[in-house]
Amino acid sequence: MKTREQWLEELKNYSETTRRECLAYDADILAGIMDITISRTDEAWCAGDFHYAISSGDKGDFWLDAFKTKPEAVAFCKTMGWPIAKEEK
Repeated sequence: MKTREQWLEELKNYSETTRRECLAYDADILAGIMDITISRTDEAWCAGDFHYAISSGDKGDFWLDAFKTKPEAVAFCKTMGWPIAKEEK
């Protein structure tokens, strides 16, 4: 399972703006200001396969991460200390 440290390391592969936004969401989620949603998606980057995207608050189009299976997504949220408000099928 991916750890917080691995997630933070992966953020280095993205733009500075994306990293800052992810870290701000992380802080807001941990502070109880925002909630997490896990939703099933087959967006283009998934190459036609379904994945379970983890997003927060009103920014459902901004993914904090995505996993091949729902149990992986749920386990990652638990590892991160992110309470899940909504799980879509």
